[in-house]
Amino acid sequence: MCAAALRLTYDRPATDWESESLPIGNGFEGASVFGGIDRETLVLSEKTLWTGGPGGSESYRHGTWSTSPLPVLGALRDELTRTPVLEPADVAARLGEPKAGYGASQVFARVDLVTGHDPRRVTDYRRGLDLRSALADVSYRLDDTGFRREVFASNPARVIAARFTTDRKAGMHLRLAVSTADNRTKRLSVDDTGITLTGALHDNGMRYKLALRVQTIGGTTTPHADALTVTAAEEIVLVLAFGTDYALTFPTFRGELDDTDSRVHAALAAGYDQLRQQHLGDYRSLFDRFDLELEAADRADRPAARTTDWALAHYQPGDIELETLAVQYGRYLLISSSRPGALPAHLQGLWNSSTNPPWSCDYHVNINLQMNYWPARATGLAETEQPYHDFTHFLATTTGPLVARQLGAAGWAVLLATTPFGYAGVIEYATSFWFVEAAAWMAHDVAEAVRSTGDEQLLTDIARPVIAGAAAFWLDFLVADPDGSLVVSPSYSPEHGGFTAGAAMSQQIVRAVLTDAVELLDPSDDLVGRARAALDRLDPGLRIGGWGQLQEWKLDLDDPLDHHRHVSQLFALYPGDALDATGVPDELRARLHAAVAVSLDARGDDGPGWCQAWRAALRARLGDAEAAHRAVGRLVGDNLLPNLWGNHPPFQIDANFGLTAAVVEMLVRSHERWCGRDGQATVRLLPALPSAWPSGHVRGIRTRCGDVVDLTWRDGQVAAVDVTADHPHRLTLSGAGLPATTADVAPTRPFTWSAVR
Repeated sequence: MCAAALRLTYDRPATDWESESLPIGNGFEGASVFGGIDRETLVLSEKTLWTGGPGGSESYRHGTWSTSPLPVLGALRDELTRTPVLEPADVAARLGEPKAGYGASQVFARVDLVTGHDPRRVTDYRRGLDLRSALADVSYRLDDTGFRREVFASNPARVIAARFTTDRKAGMHLRLAVSTADNRTKRLSVDDTGITLTGALHDNGMRYKLALRVQTIGGTTTPHADALTVTAAEEIVLVLAFGTDYALTFPTFRGELDDTDSRVHAALAAGYDQLRQQHLGDYRSLFDRFDLELEAADRADRPAARTTDWALAHYQPGDIELETLAVQYGRYLLISSSRPGALPAHLQGLWNSSTNPPWSCDYHVNINLQMNYWPARATGLAETEQPYHDFTHFLATTTGPLVARQLGAAGWAVLLATTPFGYAGVIEYATSFWFVEAAAWMAHDVAEAVRSTGDEQLLTDIARPVIAGAAAFWLDFLVADPDGSLVVSPSYSPEHGGFTAGAAMSQQIVRAVLTDAVELLDPSDDLVGRARAALDRLDPGLRIGGWGQLQEWKLDLDDPLDHHRHVSQLFALYPGDALDATGVPDELRARLHAAVAVSLDARGDDGPGWCQAWRAALRARLGDAEAAHRAVGRLVGDNLLPNLWGNHPPFQIDANFGLTAAVVEMLVRSHERWCGRDGQATVRLLPALPSAWPSGHVRGIRTRCGDVVDLTWRDGQVAAVDVTADHPHRLTLSGAGLPATTADVAPTRPFTWSAVR
């Protein structure tokens, strides 16, 4: 597969933001590029511009209850000892409350760049997004004149830049206008250098600012009351910076207004070519760490110049160009929407075109935020996780403890969803208001990052306080079931079933975080001994039911005809590792894996994009290559929009990230029988290789132990493998065609094997 294939390409402009516009981003700010002929449109997005929170139209309590929930909580626990299943609507009516001051993400602004070109006179139109360079481009001919534009979002400069060029001297004319939504004050200032937009949201007074500046070669720039025109130019360069006065500081969440002017001036002083080279160097330093080349089984001839939307409309599983593009697109989107110093990627990553987006464009923490980061370390993008870890630490030390105290516990808690204002608590939705395990899952993700990277600063500054707080909460919040085991009560398997005590996912997540406490906290910490004692009594949440399934609840309530999208009881297989951990007997492991397969089969094949990604990863962990690839095929064929954004529907970006992670699991497995960074790591090569990918090469997969694997295979057999270690340890490798191998590896002692000697 050639490098040029990593490109989204279209032969007509976008007309719909959600399904057709092409996203660019620097982790902080982003734009959706339409590629119009008579006008180019950039819809601007920025993660901090939110309604709600402090100063909003509703009283903001960070998600805490207006009255103590403890009496209701105690009553529900008592009832669950007598009535094993409670109806969600009844529990929500008693324990839930309407959201107060929750707010929503807000579209920032829209930039219209009017060319006046007549689409009827245009030929050779192409627009695209190159994943290897993160450059969006448009080209076409108007009569006998060629026009080209290029747009990118620079992380080093924190700006969005665009260049318009033509092959006709003095042939470029452009009218620039900036607009924004009506739910805010706005002041527009135009001069011969550009446009400035300032104002504040009506709801909470959050201030915002946008600075757009123009440089030209030749031509005349003329300001107007609400626009700027450029005539007879050879080249036009635009530089945009925008931001708010949001700050991740409790409890005000306000700071200084973003200094957009300084960023724009610095970018203009550098010049477009230097700005572009700086962007390429920064972006490629991340993107180029991982590469994937697949060789199709059918070797079918496909049109060489096919567009991405045509390829998607005609997709058949085994279309390696489209499948590889989708894998790398997930990495592109993660680099573009999550960088150190920014907020984490939200339900739409970075992008938003609305003042009332689906699910507020927030952070759902019953799988969605976590899934956003599944491919980060595995594909060489550990830096992109930093916003997630930083935000987790913020919640653990500010608003999370407020909710925990209301629940009668130490530590910290988050219930289902959160916002840039640290909303940590209650909402009213019957089928999703209660997921008190969220903080433990987020803490476990930090623990896994420490295990994988060995980052001592991450361990000290973030992981230990986050894990200690999550463990402390559960040591107080667990209750004894009538059989003497410790259970979560009430517990609710995400968005499914009734309220019970000891639902499988609840127990599995709590076990994971208490294990993290035992393994990663300072041994002298009192929490370690308490966590160890609690683990001895904790119900494991792993039971095989009457029809061979892995039970979703402690009671055998599963219905084999239930095709619900969530498979929460399978957390222990993926993203967890409890089914394959060191110490699990082979016979039990086999039985549990078989029960997982029964559960997956019963749930069927329907479901939104994120669901298909999770099922692909689960099938990969089971070693069921064809089922994993079928799930990938359903995601690509049924759950991607023409611009390849994941479709729930509506657009939800976790499907993109989950797809990338699932394909990695199909190629390299490294979670089994793992004894820690100072012990032995087990890596299986090609554990779920489908027949559709008989030959290929992958470079830069990072294992759980921190090793980097480069792998080539031919006709389903390992042909060559190179493993680069970042610390000394013993490595056991296996894979089809590879003799069982154990080697001592170190940074100065890589492992190399080839079938050709």
